[in-house]
Amino acid sequence: MEEANNRKVRSRRWITRCLRRAVTCVLALSMCFCLSGCWSRRELNTLGFVTAVALDQGENEEVRVTVEMVKTIAVAGEQARTWEKAYWVVESAGRTIFEAVRNTLDRSTRRAYWAHSRVIMIGEDLARQGIGPFLDFFLRDGETRDNTFLLIARGIPAGQLIQAEFDADAIPAEGGYNLITLAKQGLSRVSPRSLLRIAQMLENPGIEPTTAGVSLYDRGSGLPTQMGSEIREEARFAPQVDSTAVFKGDKLVGWLDKVEGRGFAWVTGEISSGIIVVDVPGVPGAKASIEILRAARDLKVKMVDGEAQIYIKIKTTGALGESEVSPGLMDPHENWDALKSAFEQAVAGEIMAAVSKAKELNSDIFGFGAALRRSDHKTWTKVKDSWESVFRNAVVRVEVETSLEHSARALRSLRY
Repeated sequence: MEEANNRKVRSRRWITRCLRRAVTCVLALSMCFCLSGCWSRRELNTLGFVTAVALDQGENEEVRVTVEMVKTIAVAGEQARTWEKAYWVVESAGRTIFEAVRNTLDRSTRRAYWAHSRVIMIGEDLARQGIGPFLDFFLRDGETRDNTFLLIARGIPAGQLIQAEFDADAIPAEGGYNLITLAKQGLSRVSPRSLLRIAQMLENPGIEPTTAGVSLYDRGSGLPTQMGSEIREEARFAPQVDSTAVFKGDKLVGWLDKVEGRGFAWVTGEISSGIIVVDVPGVPGAKASIEILRAARDLKVKMVDGEAQIYIKIKTTGALGESEVSPGLMDPHENWDALKSAFEQAVAGEIMAAVSKAKELNSDIFGFGAALRRSDHKTWTKVKDSWESVFRNAVVRVEVETSLEHSARALRSLRY
């Protein structure tokens, strides 16, 4: 009897092991169908890694596309050719962006790969006609990234601008990306927008799109610049980020200068740093430089008797970084309050300059309408159809509260 029970136990164990093995085999086989494998592979030597793309008005109502790609043979490995440019450019045209991009294949030995693109540059003429129709391709394509900068070329074709070289960067798109990032972080006078952010602004009522404007400046002839093992001439024309493009809907309508651009950043809460130069109180001709350390803003929008009342409160902290006053005329402990007052007036002046330009262009770039929509949706539904005229006649009140923490390593200026 005991032997029979043992045989039954062994039999059940054997059946269990067989079932486990069968289930394992089935699972392993089913997983094979889930693996992507290499059926859609694209070899690296068939791809052109796009770093920047420019859009300009072409002939016969076509759009001209200029694509900048990395020249891998010039930058990769021990065989890198340091005397060659690290990039190459392909131009093409088409009735749509997609057609123009596909048309590059009859001029390029590589197929464009968009995942590493840094910048989308749009020419001023094309931007004034409207950028909306040209965004769909970049938003819909699976390779392009939503965080790519979308910029406007001012006074020069975008295709020419993305080829402007930097002495410290072999690839223009990388240099341009670094330039824009540093300008935003260190000066707060421009507010570059990503592709996704521009799309969001176009979709949301009560706010108009903005982004950074890029142009070229002439720095004259200079000495040769060392580049790798070769000498090359220094680029005479170099890019600069010096303005903010203002849109009405998807159409470019004007520009903010450097002062107005930082005033815009105060209102939108995008201040990171910067230098404000003020007159030293009581000392004619003397200047002091204050570095912006921190900043915060509070924005409120109300409708009172059919009129928009906008309240902007700025709290900022600065540091005295430079003073042109001798010790007997300027002592931080004696004139600190007067210097703070000058700081406050300078900030308020930049904000009002930006508000005045936005009203002149009839473009609510600050998002006052969006702020009203969030705080009082019922009132917004009543005034949204006439918001243009309401914005032009809005009363804007600015309150600035500043503090100066320290004066770096010196308490007083040098005696001179």
